[in-house]
Amino acid sequence: KEYYNETVQIDLNRAPSHIQTLAITVTIDEADERGQNFGQISNAYLSVIDAASGKEILSYPFAEHLSVETAIVVTEIYRYKGEWRINAIGRGFKGGLEALCDNYGIETK
Repeated sequence: KEYYNETVQIDLNRAPSHIQTLAITVTIDEADERGQNFGQISNAYLSVIDAASGKEILSYPFAEHLSVETAIVVTEIYRYKGEWRINAIGRGFKGGLEALCDNYGIETK
């Protein structure tokens, strides 16, 4: 069985004050050409770890409920009264990166 581990480090203290929300997303590159979707993936999860303590804050299995989707908003990190909060989303999109960008009003063409 193959396992993939991707790591992203975000220093929220360095985020400009006009940034209120960060969306953590995952897409399958060339999903249509490859005939792939999140329904074929098991054991996919997001872990949020406090870099200072090394402790896991959140572990979220994000692909369990998906079938034909090829893009997903896994979580959003947002400011609330000056503090960062995290919200597990798990919203999938059929149509890959383009559909995901459309959700946020980002033009892709």
